[in-house]
Amino acid sequence: MSVEDAVDLLEELDIDVETTSEPSDEQPPGYVISQTPESGEEVIQDELSVQLVYSETPQMTLGDLTGSSEQAVRNYLESHQLSGTFDREYSETVPEGQVITHEPGPYVTIDEGSGVTFVISNGEPPVEEEETQTRYAEIPVNVTDPEAGQSYDIRIEFTDRTTGGDPEIFVEEEITESTEYLVPFEVSKSIPGTYTLYINDEEMQSNTLEFEED
Repeated sequence: MSVEDAVDLLEELDIDVETTSEPSDEQPPGYVISQTPESGEEVIQDELSVQLVYSETPQMTLGDLTGSSEQAVRNYLESHQLSGTFDREYSETVPEGQVITHEPGPYVTIDEGSGVTFVISNGEPPVEEEETQTRYAEIPVNVTDPEAGQSYDIRIEFTDRTTGGDPEIFVEEEITESTEYLVPFEVSKSIPGTYTLYINDEEMQSNTLEFEED
């Protein structure tokens, strides 16, 4: 019988009644577990007072599960008769697969069988790739008198998105006649392409190629 029905019945009989609760896994919450005096015990009607003990849902203190793996959380829920739901979001501080937060939070008292919502880290957010373009620089090197047989040491250094900010050599060779070099650059809005032409180790030309807006 529910404690509410028992109290109503006793009060209709003008019997004093006191109630207390105890955690119980055997009865649904709010149902009478025991009574004093017990059923069938002889009592004096005018002096009768009944104490009822009714069931309440067992409670527990939720541990701090932040930083735990999802599998560790599932094991914890199973061992404590709790249910869980799992959401995911990116985090710059919590490694992938670990708990960022949970609700209710750490050390909150909850009923056994309660549900807990966890937010699991997907790791760091993906880096949004910048739009890129391939641009080309035409670099002519003219030899005015190829018949003279004079040679020229050519070196072209460049930077773009692929070089990590450090100059790299596109070509380094010796020529005896006019030559045109076509240098490709991968550029973005934040990283242009640059080149420098050296002839006989002397800087002769440099230029910058920017991202071209539509």
